[in-house]
Amino acid sequence: MLRDSRLLGLELEAVGEWADAGRFRVEPVHERGLFVVRNGKPLVITYWCEVCSIRTYSPGKCMCCQEETQLDLRDPAARDTDPAPPNATK
Repeated sequence: MLRDSRLLGLELEAVGEWADAGRFRVEPVHERGLFVVRNGKPLVITYWCEVCSIRTYSPGKCMCCQEETQLDLRDPAARDTDPAPPNATK
């Protein structure tokens, strides 16, 4: 996820724990450990396939149709099955 160029320049917030004095361990992707902060509010980083209506938490191609997924920043209260609103990341 951190290699996704669509996240460059955005304010990120990580949730996790210190593994030791020099390493911070971010919660696993399925635990929602990394957020984009916009207007002071954390948004969950998700990826949405418009073709298949499949949501994932890692960038890349859709596991079904192999089309590239779209970055979809979401309110943490939203359900995973809720579709992405049109132009969600703009």
